[in-house]
Amino acid sequence: MVEHLNESKSKDNMDRRNFLSIGVMASSLVAAYGFFAGVVLRFLYPRGRNVTLRPMFVAFADKIPAGESHSFSTPRGEQVILTNTGQLKAGQGHSFTAFSSRCPHLGCKVHYDGEGQQFICPCHQGLFDRKGVAISGPPAQAKQRLSEYPVELNGNSVYVLVEVA
Repeated sequence: MVEHLNESKSKDNMDRRNFLSIGVMASSLVAAYGFFAGVVLRFLYPRGRNVTLRPMFVAFADKIPAGESHSFSTPRGEQVILTNTGQLKAGQGHSFTAFSSRCPHLGCKVHYDGEGQQFICPCHQGLFDRKGVAISGPPAQAKQRLSEYPVELNGNSVYVLVEVA
């Protein structure tokens, strides 16, 4: 009888031990697969990043006559062209625009042609209008445009809104 009780106790302990082992293993697998699913979902559906823009003084307005441009670097190292197109932008009250000086086609450096009122990419003769929209060359075929930066005019000071580094 004592042997039978010991056998029964040992069988109960083994069942509890097996149950706990299986439970821990199953919990670990669920946690691992859940973590993996979270990584995959974050990759497939990335969160929109919050972009903080701050005004960066670039030049005095009277130092950039109509048809002229001024190149500068943002704190993040991006090259930008500030241009006085000579034509007031609707709702802005000034004639300044700022675009990335990097062509979206192959990354060549674009420059502003004041006479033609267009940006020119010398690599493949890509042309962009004063709004940054590609009008000829490979960038136009790919329906590309220059990246634009918001511009603010405060008195005689021209500020471009750039991302905080």
